[in-house]
Amino acid sequence: MGYLLLRQYWTIFRLRIVATFLIYCCKENVWLVQWERDFSFKGMKSLPIKSREDIERIKQRYRENNNYRDLLVFLLSINTGAKLVELLKLTVADIKKGKPFISKNANSRSVNKEIKSLIETLTNGRKDNEPLFKTINGKFLDRIQVYRNFKEICMDLNLGEKYSATSWRKTFGYHYYKQYGDLTFLQWKFNQGRVEETLKYIDVNIDLSSRFHSEFNL
Repeated sequence: MGYLLLRQYWTIFRLRIVATFLIYCCKENVWLVQWERDFSFKGMKSLPIKSREDIERIKQRYRENNNYRDLLVFLLSINTGAKLVELLKLTVADIKKGKPFISKNANSRSVNKEIKSLIETLTNGRKDNEPLFKTINGKFLDRIQVYRNFKEICMDLNLGEKYSATSWRKTFGYHYYKQYGDLTFLQWKFNQGRVEETLKYIDVNIDLSSRFHSEFNL
């Protein structure tokens, strides 16, 4: 009798552990994070959005969905190369004070008129301590929700599964390189030690040895 009672207690104890773990997973979106890692790209890599037409289509779909919050995240990332995790931590006060990637000092990029307009709209009448990008509950927006919304847009636009939110920094890098050819800056921006690593990251295929100028002479 005592043995059976002990087994019952032990079973209940284990079930409580499992239940606690599942509640934690629900709260923290643990399995969604893992799903995103697995789904993102088993056997395939996330590519930069090279087509300006695709970028415009994505922007327009955000507008059609009245999702100006995620549109601003998207625009900030592809125009500044800021990490998504950094953007989602911003408060209204951060924008007003001017974080390095949006202020106009010598070491940063100023943002374009479209971004400035969105910032003014989304911060109007809000308190300084509020998250810039917040959920309906007033909490900081989770990157998983950003991933999900973006993937839905890509699927709706028949862009396939080659893009994800991790494409955004790569998009900045790709177009910055195409416009300025400045690999040194991009290496610094992405904290990468080798030029080859940066080229691979932004999906640019060039033979560096072919860039040697044969007429070079001292």
